[in-house]
Amino acid sequence: VGEQTKVVSDVVGRESVKIATNVGNTTRQVADHVGKESVKIADTVGKETRKHYDKVAPIVEPHARKYSAMVNGTMPDMMTDDEDKCWKQVLDGTARAYGRVVLCDNPFTGAMISLAMLIGSPLAWIVSLYC
Repeated sequence: VGEQTKVVSDVVGRESVKIATNVGNTTRQVADHVGKESVKIADTVGKETRKHYDKVAPIVEPHARKYSAMVNGTMPDMMTDDEDKCWKQVLDGTARAYGRVVLCDNPFTGAMISLAMLIGSPLAWIVSLYC
């Protein structure tokens, strides 16, 4: 029984090594194939994206330049010291407060966050106005 166990153990050991080697080789082949296909896919996506960008850019860029100054940075033009424009101060301060939650001192960003909260959960939006 001891000799047979040793023979079986040796055979199982050799077969295990063969199986592990085959699995390792197959895994390498699959990884190489996936890597090559990923590069092809990325190149195709990049080319398609560039093609669409080239079509859209002439339409969008003039408008983007026109409005980017309005929404970039902290929008200092929104701030006012006019006492008769207290509603503007309240809106500016509220929008900036929402924006500061995500570390952006920008009223446009804050307004977008507030709008998202209003759409996502009107109750949470109402509660956030009082906090």
